[in-house]
Amino acid sequence: MRLVALFFIFSTTTALFADTSEKPNVIIFFMDDMGYGDCKAYNPESKVSLPNIESLCADGMRFTDAHSPSAVCAPSRYSVMTGNYPWRGRLENGTWMFHQRSQILDGQTTLGQLMQNAGYSTAFLGKVHLGGTVFSATTKKPVSWKYDYRDIDFSRKWKDGPSDLGFEFSYSLPQGIQGPPYIAFRNGMLDGAPEDLIEWEPGSYGNSVIPTKGFGLKQWDSSKAGPDLIREATGFIDRHVEAGTGKPFV
Repeated sequence: MRLVALFFIFSTTTALFADTSEKPNVIIFFMDDMGYGDCKAYNPESKVSLPNIESLCADGMRFTDAHSPSAVCAPSRYSVMTGNYPWRGRLENGTWMFHQRSQILDGQTTLGQLMQNAGYSTAFLGKVHLGGTVFSATTKKPVSWKYDYRDIDFSRKWKDGPSDLGFEFSYSLPQGIQGPPYIAFRNGMLDGAPEDLIEWEPGSYGNSVIPTKGFGLKQWDSSKAGPDLIREATGFIDRHVEAGTGKPFV
């Protein structure tokens, strides 16, 4: 199984499709707050040991010259997702909450759509922060910027999330673990029961940390977000291999 692991990627389509005889499987890592020299694959003097990532770098494809279009996570993620500068989206800066409309404009091709068109099975896992739309159970219309979470109709799909952006499978944290809502969406649907939603106060709850007041599932545990994402990612890969479609994945 050929694998290309891409770190901090902004313009890689030429490399991805250079060998048309066998398209590689691709894993893109897009990390907040990780320095270029934090990984020994890029800095042998690093004091942090990341053996699995170092192995991916050794066996996959490693880039040494990449440039972020923004110093903030969400605009950079938008650029990776669309190939556009951040100011070519709906708003030129900031981060975009899960109910504040999509930053990605109609007609802008996403990475997921591009890879699907190239014959890939696609998955997105992790923080999104690119906007979206949820609907009021009362009015049936998109909620306003100021909303009551108890009025959100979670029987409806989260619109304009990854499952609408070309990803066949998605396990999404709309704001990561840095702020509300403290929930996950599986393929656009709330991964949990709406009746389990509560209002969280800032503080530490065992190993979990709530940095900002807001709603979320009562079983939310920020310390489990990473392991949950790993489980979902490996589950996607396992299902893909077992299906035996012959398609590569990204």
